[in-house]
Amino acid sequence: MLDILRKNTKSIIWVVVGSFVLWGAFSVGSQFSKKGRYAGQVFGKSVSFQEFNSFFQAAQTFSYSEDRSQDPEVLRHKAWQNLIYSREAKREHISVSDDEVRQELQQLLAVHGLQNPTPQMYRRWLKATLRLEPRQFESQLREMIRVQKLVSRVMQQPVKEPSEQDLHDLYLMDEQHLTGEAVLFNTLEEAQTFQSQAVDETGWQKVVKDHSYVVVPAKNLPLTELNRLWQIPKENVLALFALPKGSVSDPLPVEGKYAVFLVQDKVAVDPSALTPEKQAETKEKALKILKKQVFFAWHLNLMQRAKLRDFAHDETE
Repeated sequence: MLDILRKNTKSIIWVVVGSFVLWGAFSVGSQFSKKGRYAGQVFGKSVSFQEFNSFFQAAQTFSYSEDRSQDPEVLRHKAWQNLIYSREAKREHISVSDDEVRQELQQLLAVHGLQNPTPQMYRRWLKATLRLEPRQFESQLREMIRVQKLVSRVMQQPVKEPSEQDLHDLYLMDEQHLTGEAVLFNTLEEAQTFQSQAVDETGWQKVVKDHSYVVVPAKNLPLTELNRLWQIPKENVLALFALPKGSVSDPLPVEGKYAVFLVQDKVAVDPSALTPEKQAETKEKALKILKKQVFFAWHLNLMQRAKLRDFAHDETE
């Protein structure tokens, strides 16, 4: 719903769904009587159903990323996140003026062909598209602007300048590619036993076949993906890439398990190709990565302080 509205709202980095599992255990100090009367609790204070429903409706209406999921659980997570952001913004005395709401509203209406609509036209449009009264919609819009201003403030925090070595490593991680296979193990001992038997490509093929190991392919992957998606430390990724073709790696930590890799092929780049222009481009990318890391750390800290209790999913009651 309202695809055009979504596309024309300012862009914000959102961290939802996955980060919720990092919020920690929910507190259990709430009275039993609160469940049924409130939607939940954040920062030790109750959240009414009316307030939560307003943020849930806003999660359906506004999207600040490419993710436009209408899955109820995803929307619920977004609603709680934005509600927490809103309360934190108020704690930091971030205000939204009537003029800011009016200006944003005029831009949204213009996108939908409503230039200077009469109050009656505006009300009919809201009823037809969102089934909301003007006061409800404008309240939701105000809180989304408040959240946006908070996130922008966090994203504008200064970060440490990347060193030349950081830029060199990032360039190699982005430009160099690896092709190979991996076998995952639950323990380091299992991985070490496999590695001692699969000492080269021939031994690898034999051990994999004899024991019917499940092989995970890694076809022409940028080293960046091995670092971020496979969660292998950068130093280990670079060391893996340094191995000759046909080599079997030492066990590497991968998402709580251990992986042994067979290096089949790789695409290297000459570090001297890092021209001043390319270095400037790499630095810009490095700064964006650092800002995202700062934002994510701030987000996790905020969620831990909020101590969310969603009574609909709270089994302690």
